[in-house]
Amino acid sequence: MRRNLAIADAFAEDGETSVLLVSGAREAGLFPLPRNTDLLTLPALRKGDDSRYSSRSLGLELDEMVGLRSQVLGSALMAYAPDVFVVDKLPGGVENELLPCLRRLTDQGTRLVLGLREVLDDPARVRRDWERSSFEAVVRAFYDAIWVYGDPRVYDPVEEYGMPEDLAERVRYSGYIDRRQGRPLTAAEATAQRAALDLPAGPIALAMAGGGEDGFQLLEAFARSRMPEGATGLMVTGPMMPDAQREALNALAEGRDDLRLIPFIQDGDQLIRLADRVICMAGYNTTCEVLASGSRALLVPRVHPREEQLIRAERLSELGAVDFLHPRDLSPAAVSAWLTMPLAPAERLIPPMDLGGLRRLPALMADVLRRPTCRALPERPRVAFA
Repeated sequence: MRRNLAIADAFAEDGETSVLLVSGAREAGLFPLPRNTDLLTLPALRKGDDSRYSSRSLGLELDEMVGLRSQVLGSALMAYAPDVFVVDKLPGGVENELLPCLRRLTDQGTRLVLGLREVLDDPARVRRDWERSSFEAVVRAFYDAIWVYGDPRVYDPVEEYGMPEDLAERVRYSGYIDRRQGRPLTAAEATAQRAALDLPAGPIALAMAGGGEDGFQLLEAFARSRMPEGATGLMVTGPMMPDAQREALNALAEGRDDLRLIPFIQDGDQLIRLADRVICMAGYNTTCEVLASGSRALLVPRVHPREEQLIRAERLSELGAVDFLHPRDLSPAAVSAWLTMPLAPAERLIPPMDLGGLRRLPALMADVLRRPTCRALPERPRVAFA
């Protein structure tokens, strides 16, 4: 959702494009929307450790949930009639919930784009998932383009996942998504951020757990670690951390003068730019923000049920852009050692790592819009993300 919000903001910047964002998480409503943008929230699914989906709140069987979501999606998309529909990761949607409306969308002239993170999972598992979900057949039948939000020098899904040649020809690499588009934090912004969070002067060590569902182990190790002299430790738990875990971390923070806890912050990228050291998981959005900030970071990735974060953290560590700690080695002592050791500046790819996704994506959308369909080129494009 954070990635799609950033992209929507880039698209809506022209004042003409409208964007409908579709999310399966009600927490999406915590974020401010760009102009000319609205949000549709679907009944939520939960993915278990076995990678199987179930209803998050309604208690419906999976087939009932898929049917409900499919009807909502189909009705909304046909009524909105987007000129471009960008689908994240799963070309048929969760459990192929999008398939009933894809043909109707293409028949009315909607261009379809598949958006992919640079890393999806272990290559063998990705191939199995693609075969099970008819990934290649669905993309081949309906999609005009594939946007990869990454730098292929770091990880190239075309090569790593053995994408067929005809699908590889549809791939365009946007570069990583940097919400600030290279703009550093100004002194005034830094001062305002410190004042808003009531942070004292001195270095800041930041620990973030993404949405927070599985970030307790990381933040607990941070909360029990030793801060550098004069530094303030700051934990951001995320909106999806269970209340009992957040309360346990808050109890640890209340016993220390050099440790603070924030449940949620909208502009996490700005906080990363403020920090001297960052410890975080290796989800796509947080990693992009770390790479763009120049702050030295230690990535402690999630390794189950998917290896996406592990692969990303290992590859970036090999390139010298970040430090890496496997979660099996996570402990307060390991975190303390990293926080207090002298750190050399992060290395950079030559030429630098491509962080220009938001500058490049409007041109990629314009290219998709120029492709022949039964619909004329729109003056005020409508874009949908799901």
